[in-house]
Amino acid sequence: MPKSKKKKSDPNIRLRADGRYEVRLTMGKKADGTANRVCAYFATREEARRYRDDLKLARETGSYIPASGIRLRDWCDRCMRVYGPALSDYTWHGYTTIINCRLNPSPLSGMMLEDIRKSHITMWRDNLRPKSGKGTLSPKTVKNSLDFLRWLFNHAVDDGIISQNPADKVSAPRQRRPVRKVLSPDKLSALFDVASSCDLLTPLVLDAVTGVRRSELLGFCWDTIDLDAGTYRVARKVVIDHDTHRPYLTDDLKTEHAYRSGRLPASAVRILAAHKKAQAALRLKAGSAWSDHNLLFPDALGYPLHPETFSSRLRRLQIGSGLDTIGIHALRHYVATALINGHVDDTTVAHIMGHGNSAYTRRQYEDVYDEAKQNAADVLSNSVDFLTPQ
Repeated sequence: MPKSKKKKSDPNIRLRADGRYEVRLTMGKKADGTANRVCAYFATREEARRYRDDLKLARETGSYIPASGIRLRDWCDRCMRVYGPALSDYTWHGYTTIINCRLNPSPLSGMMLEDIRKSHITMWRDNLRPKSGKGTLSPKTVKNSLDFLRWLFNHAVDDGIISQNPADKVSAPRQRRPVRKVLSPDKLSALFDVASSCDLLTPLVLDAVTGVRRSELLGFCWDTIDLDAGTYRVARKVVIDHDTHRPYLTDDLKTEHAYRSGRLPASAVRILAAHKKAQAALRLKAGSAWSDHNLLFPDALGYPLHPETFSSRLRRLQIGSGLDTIGIHALRHYVATALINGHVDDTTVAHIMGHGNSAYTRRQYEDVYDEAKQNAADVLSNSVDFLTPQ
């Protein structure tokens, strides 16, 4: 009986005592003339083989990129320093949070860029969302963290440090549409009642008739409000400075569609006129300490108000009055819902909300549109039932 042939072992792959597979391959020579030996470790033999095959192909085609010796944490610092200034303030703060709270504390941050594989990023992603216990992140937060990694590795690919982005093949967890908090007319009226005793009534009323974002609300200036014509323009917003962490006024809005205008109800105009008189008295009282930025809703000395300070005031007001604690964004949802249920055309709704197009608005408020369609069907059904002989 002929002997079975012994399977030839792979000289470039070996199983280590700790259960990992090690790939060793010589990839040309270094600048000093010594051999450039590449060494990497994998959880499975299949991953090791794929990596080995990729290395051999890169060596044959001359596309191999030598090891950079740059750790991920150092690459984060470099990208934020070089490419960070081009980011919006909102995105910059989000990326900074991801680096400090999710990336730097993990083993992934200490790895070399060229050693990071899909399996490493997948493990990091899974550790962000433990199945139980406190601190579980939402699927959207995990997706944002993965998007940040892709941004980092895309710059590494563009700079020729690595050949491909290892985060591209890592999928984000499935996101469920969050339960949207929308104020009912009764709850909105109750909120106005308790806000009438403090300085929050005017911004709440203005937000409830314009549907602007919080940053845009705090960025309203008197030159964008025409009390005589009863109109408004969204042209500025308040954001947080990268370095000082202080709020400042900017005309760089989220998108080009965020620059918009609209009309104000007569009741809102009256409230704004009273607010303007009260602010003039406050300005006189502050004297030389007042810094005039022409804002509708500044702090006590006229400077841009910190968005979190505004939200904290609103939250304390609701808790103190026994109301449901909802953010200012709920008023934006209230406006969109009211417009859709009022059968305002899609293009106008999208313009008022500052959306890029009506299709985006329909996706965001799909449930509201479905309810409006059902109401329309009920009305037509009642008409047909009334006219149809029994």
